[in-house]
Amino acid sequence: MKIQIRTTTDSLDPNATCTPEQAEQSLRSYCAEINREIAKIYPDAEVDHISEDYCDRASAIRVTGVPLNEERDEQAEIEDTIQRICEDVYETGNFWA
Repeated sequence: MKIQIRTTTDSLDPNATCTPEQAEQSLRSYCAEINREIAKIYPDAEVDHISEDYCDRASAIRVTGVPLNEERDEQAEIEDTIQRICEDVYETGNFWA
């Protein structure tokens, strides 16, 4: 399974309260913390943080490589879980430089 998460300094610090250097360091810490939390649930997932916007999708999270299950939408469930992880990490705020 591959997980792509759009993460930018602008989305992390939309009011530009940090210096660019602090924002970059905070972003690296934020991504690392998200990766640790994802690995607890999906240890075999490949996680990529991308800074480019992708036009074909409104969501900041894209999950691919999930086996099709006719009884439930596992991809959507995984995306929801990743979204909650990102929100929890942001809310906790241990990544700020």
